Amino acid sequence: MTGRGSTTRPFGAAFGMLASVFAPLVAASPAGAATASAVSPYVKVQPGTRPAAFSPNLVAPKGGAAMFQIVLRGVAAAPRSAAAVGGVPAAWVDVKAERWIRVRRHSAAVPHGQVGLVPDPLVPVSRARPAAGMVVLRIRIRVPRTAPAGRRGGAIRVAVGGRTLSVPFRLRVSGVRLPARAFDTWLLIWGSWAQRAEGRDSAPQRIRSLLTSLRLGDSTGASGGAVNVFSATDTARRNPGAAAKLAHRRAVSLWRRSPGRAAYSYVFDEPRSSGDARAVARYGQALARSAPRVRQFVTSAPRRGLDAGRGAIYAMHLQDLTAARVNRARAGGGAAWAYSSCCERGGDASLLLDQRATGNLAVAPATWMQGGKGLFYWGVTVYEHDPWRQAEQPLDGSRVSNGDGVLVYPGRSQGLTGPVSSLRLELTAAGVQIVDLAAMLAHRGRAAEARRILRPVLPGTARFNASASAWLTVEQRLIAALERP
Repeated sequence: MTGRGSTTRPFGAAFGMLASVFAPLVAASPAGAATASAVSPYVKVQPGTRPAAFSPNLVAPKGGAAMFQIVLRGVAAAPRSAAAVGGVPAAWVDVKAERWIRVRRHSAAVPHGQVGLVPDPLVPVSRARPAAGMVVLRIRIRVPRTAPAGRRGGAIRVAVGGRTLSVPFRLRVSGVRLPARAFDTWLLIWGSWAQRAEGRDSAPQRIRSLLTSLRLGDSTGASGGAVNVFSATDTARRNPGAAAKLAHRRAVSLWRRSPGRAAYSYVFDEPRSSGDARAVARYGQALARSAPRVRQFVTSAPRRGLDAGRGAIYAMHLQDLTAARVNRARAGGGAAWAYSSCCERGGDASLLLDQRATGNLAVAPATWMQGGKGLFYWGVTVYEHDPWRQAEQPLDGSRVSNGDGVLVYPGRSQGLTGPVSSLRLELTAAGVQIVDLAAMLAHRGRAAEARRILRPVLPGTARFNASASAWLTVEQRLIAALERP
């Protein structure tokens, strides 16, 4: 998903007609009337700010998506409607309004985090809440895997304040088709929290469907990823043999339905003590005897004294995901993943609310660049308090982590009937799409080229370039490289 913020080139007669009709509706607005302008998808727009002008000349692979944002100014109420017109099928286009969450102080891991009203929940357009006369819309264009390659012109038409505003965009559907899955994601759903917040037993399934629509995975493998077949820590500590046999039975049941699916057993979370390390080792040995095809999943970097067994997955913070640790995990037939949570180090890419949009976007690509095979997030529905009213998750002392554990908002308290996606969740999906493009290039024997393209935005371990335009250029370059023989 990409766009350019500078040059505009001829794009066909159809788009030219759309632009000539719609552009005056924005440019010729009288003083004090509502206006609309396009904004990069990789900035978080706060009330009263004026992000750089952006020309939404988009390109997307088949099976992928493209995004941009529209800022409405001079509005006192939510838009009545917003929809796509022109040559891009309306079924491809999803338009949501961004709601702001108040951040009172920056996260410990984000020294220069955004404070004040920060955008995150994505709600129906009619449920927008203007602030400082502003509403921000997020436009996501999802391209089917079977879509024909080619160029299309379109516009987003917004009815607001008794007027109709239109913002034109261009979309080139690339001939590149994304793989079904090149990179694993495991975003943990805390089902009981979701059920209580939504008042529906079906809440976890609805959240799972939301993740699947974004090509993101949970512990059930609904999007084609790995499946957690056993997670009872107490049982694994007391009787690792019995726990391993239960994991095996569940894995066999899984393989009857989905032959070849990877089966994981996530039992031990952040093992620190020597006793924890011994429990991890005993359970790994029990799995090797009773369930040799089940891989232990542990949220820790591999280290001396901690051996999770053959084929284990070690999920660790980006700063810990070094070449030495990746090689150590691989030496045991396993793999290394990234583990994103509250406790990244200051300045690292993270999924925290007050992090820059490009910092959220960078988590998955940084994982891939550092040798990680997947991304684990500890909880998307940890509703210990109302996330619409309180961004802060306490850490220790005076430190906080904003938005930690919440990538999906409960809809019921806002009069909505289902889970609410977030800007951070969609930026995570956008980052996974960048990984998929880079992995495709690597699969063709051009891994060094993929890494050269990514290096300007990922200059070192866990570090990222904050420039939105730099990330857009990287996407363009990856797609262009894949289009070359």
